[in-house]
Amino acid sequence: MASFRRTASLGRRVGEFFAARDERVLYVGSGGLAHDLPGFREPETGVVLTEEERQEWIRRVNAEARDAGTIRSLIQDWDEEFLRGVGSSETAWLDEIGTDLVERGGNGAMEGLTWVAAWAAGGEPLQTVAHEFDTSGGRAVVMS
Repeated sequence: MASFRRTASLGRRVGEFFAARDERVLYVGSGGLAHDLPGFREPETGVVLTEEERQEWIRRVNAEARDAGTIRSLIQDWDEEFLRGVGSSETAWLDEIGTDLVERGGNGAMEGLTWVAAWAAGGEPLQTVAHEFDTSGGRAVVMS
């Protein structure tokens, strides 16, 4: 997996390419922030599940992981540190935020790499329009 610093470097290069072409470009980074994903796709058994069966499998795997205590709670501090980073033009935070990424932000935190690439390509700090941290599983972050 690429580091946040390496991802930012790639994003800057993409931004430079389009800046040289004098074109308007929308850079989009999507995905979640801090979270642990015990199961989010169908099992690799070769059997194709219907969407209803796949959703039921996901619910069951997540319930089993919750019951076993293997899902960590969402990490609000990591989210907030990440949002401060992309909300600035500084780059020093890239080295710290990615240290022990899975331990600090969960196994889904690498989705933040897409945000970092878009942030670096655009070359400007992002503004948090809304950030709701809900430990029941529902969160929303909108950046502009």
